[in-house]
Amino acid sequence: MEADLSGLNLAGADLAGADLSEADLSDADLVGADLAGANLSEADLSGADLTDADLAGADLTEADLSRATLVRADLAGADLTEADFSRADLTEADLSGADLTEADLSRATLTQADLAGATLTEADLSDGSADNANFAGSVLDDADFSDTSLENARFGGANTADAEMPEGFEQQSASPADDAAAADDSDSAAGDDDATGQGD
Repeated sequence: MEADLSGLNLAGADLAGADLSEADLSDADLVGADLAGANLSEADLSGADLTDADLAGADLTEADLSRATLVRADLAGADLTEADFSRADLTEADLSGADLTEADLSRATLTQADLAGATLTEADLSDGSADNANFAGSVLDDADFSDTSLENARFGGANTADAEMPEGFEQQSASPADDAAAADDSDSAAGDDDATGQGD
């Protein structure tokens, strides 16, 4: 299609299912836009503002989203193979079940992002921030997390041994297993209290 929509105000636009492959949407205002199921393969979205945008199930293969703002964006189940998210802001974004194979997320912000069940095979997540992010059940084969901040990130069910993790990273400190154990302990304590109550 190769449409030139660079810099346009498309906030709230209904573009669900649209064919925007190879379109130039650089620096466009797409806040709250509906792009669910849209074809954005090889599109240029660099610097675009996609805050609260719906991109669920969209095709963004080889798209350029460098420096884009995707705060709270819905990218669940999207095809993001080889997409460029370098320096992008994905704070609180939903990337659950998305395919990020060979995607570039270097220097990106993934704070509180949900990547549960996502495929991150050979993805580059180096030099970024993924504090409090959820990687539970994600595929991390050859993913690169070097020099990325992962404070309180959750990796339950994901094999971090298959990825390059930051120096000093310990799976148990970033796994919900401890939380589950703590919950079990509190349940046991509650059970003991009940038993004590019944004894009285």
